[in-house]
Amino acid sequence: MPSSSCWEKWPQDIEWALRKGKLWLLQSRPITTIPPRWTRDESAERFPNVVTPLTWELVDRGFHESLNHSFALMGLPRFDGKWFACFDYYVYGNQNAVELYARRSPVSLTALGDLTKHLPALLQRFAWVRTLPAEWHAALPAYLEAIERFATERIDEYDERQAWDYVQRVNALGTKYFLPNIAISIGHALLHRGLRAIVALSVGEPEAENVTAALVACDTMTAQVNRELAELNTSNDDAFAQFLRRHGHRETDFDAYHPTWGEAPQVVLDLKQTGFPVRDAAQLEKNRASAEAQLTAKVPPDLRDFVAQLITLAREYTALDDLEHYHTTRLAPLLRRGVRQLGVRLVQHGVIADPLDAFFATAESLRNPSGETIKKAKADYLAARRRTPSWVVGEDDAPPPADSVAWTGIPGSPGSATGPAYIVSGVNDFAGFPKGAVLVARTTNPAWTPLFYSAVAVVTETGGPLSHGAVTAREARIPAVMAVRDVLRSVKNGDILRVDGSTGRVFRET
Repeated sequence: MPSSSCWEKWPQDIEWALRKGKLWLLQSRPITTIPPRWTRDESAERFPNVVTPLTWELVDRGFHESLNHSFALMGLPRFDGKWFACFDYYVYGNQNAVELYARRSPVSLTALGDLTKHLPALLQRFAWVRTLPAEWHAALPAYLEAIERFATERIDEYDERQAWDYVQRVNALGTKYFLPNIAISIGHALLHRGLRAIVALSVGEPEAENVTAALVACDTMTAQVNRELAELNTSNDDAFAQFLRRHGHRETDFDAYHPTWGEAPQVVLDLKQTGFPVRDAAQLEKNRASAEAQLTAKVPPDLRDFVAQLITLAREYTALDDLEHYHTTRLAPLLRRGVRQLGVRLVQHGVIADPLDAFFATAESLRNPSGETIKKAKADYLAARRRTPSWVVGEDDAPPPADSVAWTGIPGSPGSATGPAYIVSGVNDFAGFPKGAVLVARTTNPAWTPLFYSAVAVVTETGGPLSHGAVTAREARIPAVMAVRDVLRSVKNGDILRVDGSTGRVFRET
């Protein structure tokens, strides 16, 4: 059982009685099951596009197990409902659960003296943040060895039952590997938010974003892959093949239905053609040292050791959050391989026409697969892909005003820039991205990073200060505004946009 401290300040279900004028408390327990309100607020960045039924069914359990593992580490009560659910092939988040769990701040800082007062309790409460990285790294080799075994397992002769068993074994490995990964993302957010609050109180709000960004800048796996890509001679077949062997598991979409770099090498060639620069490591270190000196001069002496440790941890989690995602994507080619083999057998039985159509089945329907059911699911999926999902399940979004010229979002990267809008919906739009354009998208992921070095600014419909788009824009030193609702319905290619990443505002120039 968790200690009683985990229930502090938690909403409670209370049973009470009044007897002879005296009030009696009969029972009190934390509220962990609440009616859901399904919105895209929490899900649109992580799951921007339609998801096939089988992929969602495979990842659903692992995600929720990881979520409760994270809550247990944080001393929070177990959540017994669904955090995410799929409606009409789009993933929605339970916003009531988000408000209950994710919006809780460990301490409110209005002065650095508040931190001194709360420091002992904070260090005890968040002791898990210190130990988690070492535990994750210790478990990684066994995961990578299992990935290699699955990749070399000869499945070409597997029948339907054996192919499905392979898929389930791969998924079980993924569930085990992913167990601490949400805690890593939560730890990253907590550290970044705490560090930024200290920076704002120390050097002032106008400089807080730039100083914090410099403090946490580090050499991520995405940056390493981009360096290799920038230096890659794609006309050398051997070098290109080796690059794909190392990084071919990088995703083009969250859904394993879609090919990764290894199966879609043209995506890599399109990214290579953007001509992005390699980050200057010496300049990165110089900026970081300058930011540390600026902050240290403002922090009280009795807090300097703590702040130095906080900076180190925030930087470590910035790299780790990126690294765990990089290794998570190793599962996608294996799941795709297993489902394809299952689909090959279904094609042979005349159930489906394309092996990958097996993604439109469910575990239950695979017991007695119906070609008509799978065909209808695929047709519904394709129809859903062509429309913009409503933001709230059961509510129709009001159309944006036709004459809108300004939008407000969340500041992601400071600065201001103007350029023509170019909407990127996926990898098929990479090759056409013009240098000097404003990158407009629902969200971005690490595979999109080279585009940022051709863009003058970034605007996304989802995300926040720690989203991929915001972090990468700060690295590329271009302004970014995140969470601009309806931007994809309001803007068209060629519109001249002025992006103010300091205020979180986007303007259409007339």
